[in-house]
Amino acid sequence: MVRRAEPRDLETVVELRRALRREERPDAPDADDDLRTMTRRQLHGSSQIILLAATRDRSVGMLRCALQSPADPAVSTALLTTAWVHPAFRRTGVMTRLVADATDWCAAQGVYDVRLRNAYHNAAASAAWEALGFRIVQVIRQRTTER
Repeated sequence: MVRRAEPRDLETVVELRRALRREERPDAPDADDDLRTMTRRQLHGSSQIILLAATRDRSVGMLRCALQSPADPAVSTALLTTAWVHPAFRRTGVMTRLVADATDWCAAQGVYDVRLRNAYHNAAASAAWEALGFRIVQVIRQRTTER
């Protein structure tokens, strides 16, 4: 089952974000207060949606979709972020359903351009997004300056 997260889901969303953060950056310090503050704000935002995927007894995935404010008002874009599915539920269609519901929500908002970012070195994520119909349209390079 996939549904829109509500303010009462704050702790559930924070826990899923914590799991995503641990997976992406295992050595990063806990940031529960920041996650809680950000999530609370996003749950009340009108230009975004957080979707939860759940089994009968627990939440197993999430996806955030936020409308963007482009420089050209004729181009409306949405950005998918905070995509995560519990490892035991990967490759079972959970993310497919989350993305379908997010794109349906975008279409209801009059937005048909949906984008996301994923790490270049994450081959599994790249393959998953490609299987969901996303294609590369931009490459961003980064260089860290010395301090």
